[in-house]
This record gives sequence, structure tokens and C-alpha cells, in this order.
Amino acid sequence: MHETFGNDLPFWLLLARLYLAAMFLRAGIVKIVNPTGFQSSLAEYKLLPLRLESTVARALPVIEICAGSLLAIGIAVRLAASVISVLLVAFSAAMAFNLARGRAVDCGCAGGASVPITWPHVMLNLGLAAVAVLVAFGAFTAAWIWLEWRNVLPAAIVLVTTAVAWSLGKHGLLALQAARR
Repeated sequence: MHETFGNDLPFWLLLARLYLAAMFLRAGIVKIVNPTGFQSSLAEYKLLPLRLESTVARALPVIEICAGSLLAIGIAVRLAASVISVLLVAFSAAMAFNLARGRAVDCGCAGGASVPITWPHVMLNLGLAAVAVLVAFGAFTAAWIWLEWRNVLPAAIVLVTTAVAWSLGKHGLLALQAARR
């Protein structure tokens, strides 16, 4: 028998859902607080027509906040996690396209703070997209039953703690510094 939390929801799935929720809520709020910084970061990618940059810069933070909120409260989880997965894949593609062209532009994830994109950043986003798919479709539930949770739990705790610390540390501090300017 596997350990669960609440309505037969595996505990790790809840942690992954809440982490994605917090990450997208923070990202959306930072972008709303500094809309011009985010729009200039978005323009650096040189992927959108000029007339769409402003619309995307206004809509994307709202979508991120809505998806993050839905994940946080547990309503329409499949829809919210699917949206987040698509966004993360799109962000990864935009980053990879620019890196392949030799352009390490500001990622835009921390509003106006300067966080240059890197290949590890692309891989992190793709990994998070995979986690969002798993949250959306609960694919790990069957695997979790198969695995002994006591063997996996320490690694999951370390992974989640590291991801949260990295996200809050690197992007959070840069966003706070940018907001103060």
C-alpha cells in the first residue's frame, strides 16, 4: 500500500503541484510589478512581431498567476498543469533558439532583473514541464505504488528543497533588487 495525503493524492504529487504553483505565482507577480522590464526582456528574444510584444507582456503574467492559483487551490489541476507545461516548453524553445543563435538574453522570468539564459536553464524548464505533465495526468501514481516510497522520499525532499532554494535564491533576490531600483 502506498502512503497518501488527502483524497488518495500521493504526497509527492501534492509537493510538485504546490512547487509549480508557487513558481508560477511568483513569476507572474514579478512580471506584473515590473511590466516594462518584462516587456523589454521579451523584446530581447526577437521572436514576436513588435505589435504582439505588448499584448503578450500583459497577458502572460495573468495566465501564469491564474494557472498558479488554480494549482495552489486544487481546482482544474489538469488544465492548469497542462497550461504550465505548454508554457515551459515554449519558454525552453525560445531560450534554445536564442542560445543556438549565440544570444544569451535575459530570461525574463524575474521581471526586469538580469538573469541570462543558459543551456542548464533550458533543461531545467524542460524537466519542470515533464513534472507539470505528470501533475496534470497523475502518471506517477502507478509508478509510486510500484516504488517503495521510503527509498524515494529522501531524494524527492532533496530535489524539491534544492529547486525551491535555487529558484527563490537566484531569481527572487534579483527580482527584489530590480524592484527596488
